[in-house]
Amino acid sequence: MWHGSLVEWLRAVWWRFILEPIGIEPWHITWATERIPRFFLILLLVYVSTKAIVWLSSKTILSPRRVDPMLSALLKRLLQVLFLFVGVSVALLVFGINILDLALALGLVGAALALGLQNTVANIMGGINLVTDRPFEVGDRIQIGDFWGDVEEIGLRSTRILTSRREFVIVPNRLMDEREIWNYTKRYPELRVEIDSSISYDSDMERARTLMKNVARRHEDVLSFPRPRILVREFLDSGVKMELQCYIQDARERYRISSELRQAMKQAFDEHGVEIPYPYRTLVDKKDLPEPQRGADPGTPQEPMGPRRVLVATAGAGPALRKADTIVKIAQRLNESLGTVKSRIRRGLIQLKELLRTQYEKGTLP
Repeated sequence: MWHGSLVEWLRAVWWRFILEPIGIEPWHITWATERIPRFFLILLLVYVSTKAIVWLSSKTILSPRRVDPMLSALLKRLLQVLFLFVGVSVALLVFGINILDLALALGLVGAALALGLQNTVANIMGGINLVTDRPFEVGDRIQIGDFWGDVEEIGLRSTRILTSRREFVIVPNRLMDEREIWNYTKRYPELRVEIDSSISYDSDMERARTLMKNVARRHEDVLSFPRPRILVREFLDSGVKMELQCYIQDARERYRISSELRQAMKQAFDEHGVEIPYPYRTLVDKKDLPEPQRGADPGTPQEPMGPRRVLVATAGAGPALRKADTIVKIAQRLNESLGTVKSRIRRGLIQLKELLRTQYEKGTLP
């Protein structure tokens, strides 16, 4: 019997000195002990039910055999959010909270946070667009901006890319939705590589074309179809720019294959006498050119100006020697033309000066 008296005494002390000073009535305790367990029990049941429904959906209607894996992952995520929202709403009703009042309060809070969550919402919408449009899938080799690599994961807010340098890049989905995406493995896995090279004007162009084709055909990673082809791209100051176009099977190996093709082309050109040009500068001394007429009187002796030089771009040593005489003749003609122009200008100025002096002496000038 003394146990019951002790419990009653402790309860009386608890109410008198702890609960009553903070304004808690006995019915508050009764209300809490009845509804709090129900609240957490409903949340537990909703969580377990959501996991079970998502698991069953992944094995039936959302299985990879029936639905695309990207779409399946998005639908499973939406199912989880939907069931959890419904479960929390029911639990709040049991707890005695009006959902409409709560929704109004949450709406006001959401409006206040909307400005701060613009990027998050944009990322989520971008992820939904990626799932619906499917510009790429997990495992594809893509390029977006400066990032080039394999798609490792497509999330609701971001996409993860593993680059060829083994760098793990996380790109927000809003950027994926706004920028151009190059997919090198979807639909057409073959990739065309383009190798530029230049040959001098003295080299045999047909021999260079044959050598470049043979280099591409002998490489084990270059496809035989479509066939490699050679294009003449441009006539440069020092040579002819040519381009090798060939196709490879794996886009991930384009840098390695391009490097090997360039090395093989350089070796083939050296072995068969095809010159890869580099800029030459031909120095011509115009010692035999007459000095320009700089004095007022043609009979006035001129001060020697020393040798004058001209730099001319040529394709190589041979063309430079052939062009030297022509360059000297052109320079002579230009020098003579300039001397004639200067003499005429000088005579015109002298005549104008005499005319002005005569008008001034006669008083006709103001």
